Amino acid sequence: MHPLINNLSDYTDEELLTKIDTLTNNYWRITNADLRDQIVLTLDTFNIELQTRQQKNKLEDNKELDNLINIS
Repeated sequence: MHPLINNLSDYTDEELLTKIDTLTNNYWRITNADLRDQIVLTLDTFNIELQTRQQKNKLEDNKELDNLINIS
């Protein structure tokens, strides 16, 4: 987790994807190794947040399916 990134819940999924795309493009254009390391940390933080949200949404979808399937 990047130490300077605080609250990612303020961003929508689309905003996170845009930031990931922008940072990825910047990563390939920059030659400074230290700056690239910081970009990687930031990308990892954004990707972890996005994966966590997707897993949470998948679990919620599964719960909805369980409610639809009622075996008596």
